[in-house]
Amino acid sequence: MKRKTPNSEHDLQHAHGRDMIYKLDGNGRFTFVNNAMAKFFDATTESLLGLYFTDVIREDYRKKVFDFYVDQFERKLPSTYFEFPVISPSGKDRWVGQSVEAVTNEDQIVEFLAVSSDITDRVLASLSLRYTEERYRHVIENINLGTLEVTQDDTIISANRSFCNLSEYEVDELITKKAVDLLKERKDSVLVKRMADLANGSAIEIELESKSGNSVWVMLSVVPIKNKHNEEIGHLCVFHNVSKMKLQERSLQELLEEVESRNEDLKNKQDFLTSINDFAAKLIGSSSLGQVLDEMTMTVVQKFGFIDCRIYLFGDDGKLRQVAFFPNEILAYEADSESLQKVVSEGVAVVNSSQDGSVINVPLIADGETLGAIRSKTVNKQWEDLQTLTTLSNLSGNRIKSAIVKLKRLEAERALKESETRLRSILDSALDAMITIDENGIVTEWNLRAEEIFGYSIDETLGKDLSNLIVPEKYREAHNAGMKHFLNTGNGPILNQRIEIHAEHKNGDYFPVELSIVPIQLNEGYLFSAFIRDITLKKKAEDDMSTALQKQKELAELKSRLISMTSHEYRTPLTTIKSSLDLLSFILENQNLLNRDKIEKNINRINFEIDRLNTLVNDILTVGKLEAGSLPFRSEPTDVVELCSSLIENTFGHQKDGRVVNLEVLGNPVTLQLDESLYSHILSNLLQNAFKYSPLGKNPQLHLRFGEEHLEIRVKDSGIGIPLEEQELLFDSFYRGSNVKNIQGHGMGLAIVKQFVELHGGSIEVISEEGEGTEFILKQPYKQNSQ
Repeated sequence: MKRKTPNSEHDLQHAHGRDMIYKLDGNGRFTFVNNAMAKFFDATTESLLGLYFTDVIREDYRKKVFDFYVDQFERKLPSTYFEFPVISPSGKDRWVGQSVEAVTNEDQIVEFLAVSSDITDRVLASLSLRYTEERYRHVIENINLGTLEVTQDDTIISANRSFCNLSEYEVDELITKKAVDLLKERKDSVLVKRMADLANGSAIEIELESKSGNSVWVMLSVVPIKNKHNEEIGHLCVFHNVSKMKLQERSLQELLEEVESRNEDLKNKQDFLTSINDFAAKLIGSSSLGQVLDEMTMTVVQKFGFIDCRIYLFGDDGKLRQVAFFPNEILAYEADSESLQKVVSEGVAVVNSSQDGSVINVPLIADGETLGAIRSKTVNKQWEDLQTLTTLSNLSGNRIKSAIVKLKRLEAERALKESETRLRSILDSALDAMITIDENGIVTEWNLRAEEIFGYSIDETLGKDLSNLIVPEKYREAHNAGMKHFLNTGNGPILNQRIEIHAEHKNGDYFPVELSIVPIQLNEGYLFSAFIRDITLKKKAEDDMSTALQKQKELAELKSRLISMTSHEYRTPLTTIKSSLDLLSFILENQNLLNRDKIEKNINRINFEIDRLNTLVNDILTVGKLEAGSLPFRSEPTDVVELCSSLIENTFGHQKDGRVVNLEVLGNPVTLQLDESLYSHILSNLLQNAFKYSPLGKNPQLHLRFGEEHLEIRVKDSGIGIPLEEQELLFDSFYRGSNVKNIQGHGMGLAIVKQFVELHGGSIEVISEEGEGTEFILKQPYKQNSQ
């Protein structure tokens, strides 16, 4: 019957008369005790408050009482009754019967209210009665049980029929045997060692061996036998056959073990399902691919007992790579192993077993697509772990694929955003205006350069008709007609090309622009992107250039006429001087003069200077013709080897110092299209310089190397060389090296050589070191464009 809980602790002090009343908080400590309880324990109420409730329970009952009330707490039972012994601080041992009610708040137990009664007298009376009944039952049950009488040394001196039936021995066979010989295990005498204990009323369970060798389980009790002097002379052993009970116990034990085993299996399965559910929940909560992979590798190891876990996924390049592993200290495992390749190619699990355990490889599949594989090592049951890893793989496949798709989408969005930002940055930093309009001519894009060129801000243009902004009024009709024509026919004469046209500024001024329009087809229609460049300065520069070119042309023509006229004017007196000098030489030959040698020396000097002036005049005329573009160029098939050989023999075959030109030909000679006269001038000038600037040197070298695409001509001397800082000026007109000293020359030869070479489509360069000599390298293509 449920008691009505008093409203206050004052009520509790006077409720239930002599009953003990107390309260426990949720932690099992006394928060209230009434006076009856304090008196029962020979203590004060203050000394009991705060004690843990098991502190007053007898030690051998504490766990039993604790478990009982934990069960009440966990099952939220409203009321219970239990009897147990307690001990007061003074050491008195008493028994109480206790009713406990759980006090709840919003379905949660917040404290316990207990009412206890002293049942010590009843319990002691009950125990005494039980002992008497047990002794009486013991005597009754032993009346027809097997008995043996043994001496102090364990020798059998008598046995009743019940024991003979029990042991399958006859009485005569038992007399003089040792009682220990009847035990199944004869290593030590239980009877002898335990006889004193058994004589005090205890009983033990032992296993006997019958005559036929069968096991017989009995419950043994012993009564001491005393003589008239009250001296113990032996024992009366009473045997109760408990074989059937033992068999039942064994069957029951086996059944209990089987039940326990099944319970363990069920618990393992429940734990497995719980772990799987937890794993699935965490997968759902994982947003990124890294979180999914980390959760999976840690779960495989920490929750399911695998030694390690590795995950391999295919990359965008189709290669399998290890992307996650746990624990972190494990070594990497090659993704191209035979086992893993079989797993991902055939989509089947592969198990590799060894003495150390098994390595399980399972494919990761989602929607029929193999994403990669999981590889884990285990020392447990191979088949069960394969099933576990397969289950985890099946749960993870779609989540991993979703995470990969999400990752790629985020990367694509990030790349698109970066591309848009980069494009906007490029457009805003472009030197040209970039304007985009739709099919209706409405502005959708307007970059910063467009603002600078046309004067309109982006806010003033977006959503407006372009033709009303920058197209001059006289072009607007044609602009709109061209748009309609393209949309109807797909043909636009001015699209995808650059044109020059006039545009209108915000202030109303017209200015020239270079315009290119590109149509862009989208699903919803066309966009037109226009790239516009302000060419006002360009046009002005072109006009200024045209004027300057015209003036330059006029000056060049004037220069050419002046050079031609001056050269002719120089030639006339030079010819007269030359003729007069020849006549004077003829007259002097017929005169017998004392100073004839001196006169001839001066005449020769005058002839030399006349020749030098003639050469200078000819070179100046040649330069003038080159600049005027009037120099004749007659290209014809030319044998370069024959040309060089003839030039060496006719021009350089009789040097005063005895030196000659060493000609070397490499490769298969090829006939080239050349102007023989101009090319002879080129080679002659280079060889003359080789002799002139190496007066004490070795023979000049002329090498012809016929390659696959061009002829390479090298002219090398061992003369004075050219200072490095002056080599880039070598081919300028009238330039001479600073180290030529008294060597005659006018600085026009190499300038003409370079122009003649370029006239043939070739190139020339120089390699020289001062004091070591100079080498000119001429490259003449087999296919040249003569001008």
